[in-house]
Amino acid sequence: MVACVSTAIHQKINTLQSIKVNMKHSIKNLCYLLLLLLTGCTAAHKQSLNSPHLLPSTGGIVSIYLNVDQPIQQDHITFDQLELCSDSVWYPLTSIENIRSTNVIKQKLIAVDSVPTGIISKIRFRVEITDQEGNKEVSQHSELSLTEPFELHNGSSQCLFLHGQLHLARPNTPIQTWLTVSPQKAPLTDELLYILCPEIHSIYLARMDQYRIIAAYAVEGEVVEMKLDATKRLLYLLDKKNLLIQRFDTTTQLMTDRIPLPLTESPQGLEISANGDTLFVTDPNNRQVLSINTYNGTLTNSVSVGYDPTRPHFFTHNGTDYLAILSKADQQLIVLDTEDLAPLYSVAAGQSPQDIIYADQSLFVADEFNRQILLFEPETGQIRAKISTNGSPQRFAVDPLNQNILITLQDQHAVTFLPFGQQMTVRKAPCGASPGDLKISNNRQLLFVANQTENQIIVLDLLSQQQISTLTIGATPTVLVIQEP
Repeated sequence: MVACVSTAIHQKINTLQSIKVNMKHSIKNLCYLLLLLLTGCTAAHKQSLNSPHLLPSTGGIVSIYLNVDQPIQQDHITFDQLELCSDSVWYPLTSIENIRSTNVIKQKLIAVDSVPTGIISKIRFRVEITDQEGNKEVSQHSELSLTEPFELHNGSSQCLFLHGQLHLARPNTPIQTWLTVSPQKAPLTDELLYILCPEIHSIYLARMDQYRIIAAYAVEGEVVEMKLDATKRLLYLLDKKNLLIQRFDTTTQLMTDRIPLPLTESPQGLEISANGDTLFVTDPNNRQVLSINTYNGTLTNSVSVGYDPTRPHFFTHNGTDYLAILSKADQQLIVLDTEDLAPLYSVAAGQSPQDIIYADQSLFVADEFNRQILLFEPETGQIRAKISTNGSPQRFAVDPLNQNILITLQDQHAVTFLPFGQQMTVRKAPCGASPGDLKISNNRQLLFVANQTENQIIVLDLLSQQQISTLTIGATPTVLVIQEP
């Protein structure tokens, strides 16, 4: 009996010891798990701060550019170890990778990152300048105070500019004597290029006469298209997420209105009439086209058109206004009366229609699959010609002064020129690895092409048809808009 009791007691003791050991292991494992979670959270938080595509809950995007007084080879001046001081706290920035390049520049994007809200007052970094042989002429760690500290608001987007007088840079010269830093200022010119970068919810502004980025502004929601009323200087932004149109005053550089689109599910296309009185919106999900009065923001008409109406294009032919629309899924070109949106005709538009434009008394449609341009009679939809492009046509622009239609060829990484009245393209000009939207400055005879994979805007001179400059922005450019007198 005593032996049985003793055995039972020993079994209880062993069980309790086992439980104690298991509890120790469990507590240890739990602590380790918590440590992993905390480490993961810290890493995730750090990643979100260093990734411009992931805005922090209380922060904004800052793009830092270097402007120099004399042209310099791009890889002869580099910046790293960048930090910004916000409310007396230093935050590291992700530098733009320095690419070996012989391009001569006067502006260089050196960093774009998300930064917590606060008063931005200082920047520190290391800068190196090399000569033609790669020898270091200047290598300095430095801290600079902004000429005008600014407040970075939640969800905002802002540019900072380092201004360098390189002819004063010497190895032992204080950096403050040849380099200063200041925030962006409101533009004082009407010759502006607006560049939409949805990935970082930003619009960049560039001066077309200087080939320089001069400012950035934040946009809300998911903006997929922009159109400009040049007369009233109003920029309309189609917000797909919030089902509305934002109105941006380009004179005051402020958002002034939001026009709701209650009948839409996923608006994609936006167009504006020649007089700026009407906006046209296409919604592929609802298979609808809407017309909006710009004065009071009211819906004036809505019709069901095509299978997935996209890319609306307003044009005037023989004194009559029309709205042309591509329906890609059923491969149709549809032309409507702008007064009541009544369909006038619908015709086959190739196997993969991508864009549409009116020029030289004709409608042009880019048929990517068949590598051709289709010409239509605007009033009847009768096909006039099929023009081979020897490449995959994507987007159009019209150069009325030189009487050319410009066409981006995605697979050729180029833009090709189609003279008015001809049925053969005549030249090609390289315009980046992935040409997207393109716009023409008629006043300056310049072509701007969005190079989407390299986050650049390629600038071509229309007279020589040669590339003359490149603008670099902080994310993929999707839509370009030009404002000029």
